[in-house]
Amino acid sequence: MTLSDVVYVFLGLGALGAAVLPRVVSRRPLSLPMVFLAAGILIELLPAGVPTVDPVRERLWVEHTTEVCVIV
Repeated sequence: MTLSDVVYVFLGLGALGAAVLPRVVSRRPLSLPMVFLAAGILIELLPAGVPTVDPVRERLWVEHTTEVCVIV
């Protein structure tokens, strides 16, 4: 499994979560951003670790990622 496969899996899970979670949390005292924040915290606590990104050294990658986030 390549890095791009992992990225696509996480993007797909995020899109699926954005589509399904509003109905799941609609009758609970949770909001969608709270669920995604908790998911991010759980991902950070995984023993595999999350790579750190240096925005100065990897400027192009960070720039494209932020553009996609702004568009979405």
